[in-house]
Amino acid sequence: MRHTHQKEIDGSTWTVNQFSASEGLRLMTRLLKLCGGPLATAMRALPADESVLDARIDWAMLADGISDLASRLDESEVLDLVKRLVACTSEDGREIGGRFDVVFQGRYRTLLGVLLFVLEVNYEVPLADWVGAASAGVSGPVAAAAR
Repeated sequence: MRHTHQKEIDGSTWTVNQFSASEGLRLMTRLLKLCGGPLATAMRALPADESVLDARIDWAMLADGISDLASRLDESEVLDLVKRLVACTSEDGREIGGRFDVVFQGRYRTLLGVLLFVLEVNYEVPLADWVGAASAGVSGPVAAAAR
């Protein structure tokens, strides 16, 4: 039996059902292939001996990681991956299913929040907390997406 988790995001109750083991491994492999190298580069931008909030960031190395990630993005592949990630998700009791374009039209901040929640639930990592902590000193859309 798959476990379900609920969270309030932007005024709606989102329910995430955990992936099957096979789907979870497939998606994790795709995510690591896409993001693993660039994230490793970005993480090296932070000194190992300080917390994220106190760190002196090597902005050039962080920019290299972001640039590497951007160069790997293929819009069709990203769209397919995102749709698969939210396939086991519902908003206020209604499954996303074939309604992806309608549900997330103009709601990209919500989409980012839901994606972070899906990753948290399925891979047991507090991504939303990490992103929130990292953006605590940042204002604007990046900080808002983390909340």
